[in-house]
Amino acid sequence: MKLHPKIKMICDEFAESYEWIEGDESLFVRLSNRFVDIVKERLSKCPLEYQDAQRVGDNTILWFRSHEENERVLDFIDESEDEGNDLPF
Repeated sequence: MKLHPKIKMICDEFAESYEWIEGDESLFVRLSNRFVDIVKERLSKCPLEYQDAQRVGDNTILWFRSHEENERVLDFIDESEDEGNDLPF
């Protein structure tokens, strides 16, 4: 399945690689250490909850989970679009 376009856009822009584990409702993002804070902040505005990070040399692997087990990260409603905000993050 495909991730919501906003999540995919963030991952495509900053991550070296990323993977959504559907049964576990987890997103793993591997990225350069210099982008960790930016990506954590932006993905936290999506229906994702930051879980953990592990440094691997010059990279970090971030782990996020869906806020709720039944909440769909694939089809979430971006509330900022309803407010007329062009740039939600």
